[in-house]
Amino acid sequence: MDRRRLGFTLIEIVIVLAIAALILIIVFLAVAGAQRSQRDRVSMDAAAKVIAGYSSYLSGNNNKPPDTPTDMNSFTTNYLMSVKDGRGVIPTATSAGNAATLATFRFRVRGRCSTDGSGKVLSGGGDNEIAVAYYSETARTSVCKQG
Repeated sequence: MDRRRLGFTLIEIVIVLAIAALILIIVFLAVAGAQRSQRDRVSMDAAAKVIAGYSSYLSGNNNKPPDTPTDMNSFTTNYLMSVKDGRGVIPTATSAGNAATLATFRFRVRGRCSTDGSGKVLSGGGDNEIAVAYYSETARTSVCKQG
């Protein structure tokens, strides 16, 4: 008697599902990595905007850096409102002297970046200098930019 095969065997179905799951995992990991890289690029651009905003602040205030909490609030309110961090948040500043934290950013007026590669913002920069640090998701460490 001739039996016709009318479907797939169980092993064929399991193999197809395993291959589909493997492809799904690879795509999921690639998308997550691309999202981290995109957030890092946005954070890097935002750090550049903080530096440019500081330069604009100095130009508009006779090269006088923000020395008081009132000056720092004026700087963050008037010059940094368009800055968004890597998650798309318009940061609000918490000021302490000439240093501030903007959501995922730390910056210091008259600041400088540490030379040990730790991404720390240190005091001791010149009057017209600012140091901005942010967390890089791909490097898994803080990155410091100075301007």
